[in-house]
Amino acid sequence: KAVLLDAPWLFSGAFRALQPFIDPVTREKISFLSTTHAQHVEQLGAMVDRAVVETDLGGLLTKPHFDEAAYFAPARDPLQAR
Repeated sequence: KAVLLDAPWLFSGAFRALQPFIDPVTREKISFLSTTHAQHVEQLGAMVDRAVVETDLGGLLTKPHFDEAAYFAPARDPLQAR
């Protein structure tokens, strides 16, 4: 399932224009949600554990853990990653 949170209006407009050409099964897998609408935050909570979603996006995670060294290590030295 693809969830687009707070996507620009251009994305949802383009999606609406292209909907007739997208397979219905694929169409059902795409959701546009806005964190300003309580109903959308509830829908997001039904799809993903809110404990792993940042508070800015309607979740409960106040300080996400990001290990920059581990994430970028393969890009810094591609031969070492093999």
